[in-house]
Amino acid sequence: MDNDELVLAIGMDAVAAVQGYRRQVIGEAARRGLNLVDEASLSLRQESADVRITDPIGIRLFFHDAGNRCVLAGRMLRWGPAYGWSLSRIGAQAHLPFSYYAGHGGSALDLVPTASELLDWVSREPDRASDHGAGKRAYVDLDADWSAVRRLMGFAGA
Repeated sequence: MDNDELVLAIGMDAVAAVQGYRRQVIGEAARRGLNLVDEASLSLRQESADVRITDPIGIRLFFHDAGNRCVLAGRMLRWGPAYGWSLSRIGAQAHLPFSYYAGHGGSALDLVPTASELLDWVSREPDRASDHGAGKRAYVDLDADWSAVRRLMGFAGA
């Protein structure tokens, strides 16, 4: 399920859900002393002289200051409905992910982990594929398990 399919399936509430999900992850990071910065707040992509566009369904967060977890500085967390969360290094081969939360054998629910589960995963071993997100992403659709869609939609009011 890609961004357009998510909006078609759920409607514009999908945008509110993703924005709520983004806020939950940033809030959990702050609670842990980590400074996650939304890409949109760093610099918006300029598509023309007058129009600036950011993807309302995708999430791109950067570890600006990782506090006592300095190994996280310069890492990017990215989320999309087609692959869930991934971790990459900023500037490394155009931000190619080196690990996915919903890795090989992942389920639809792994595409939408809680903010706490996500940050536990990132904090564990940020430079190596973990047990949860071993290297390549899972090929599973978000709508393969509607509990995953319901979890995402639960962030709409957050």
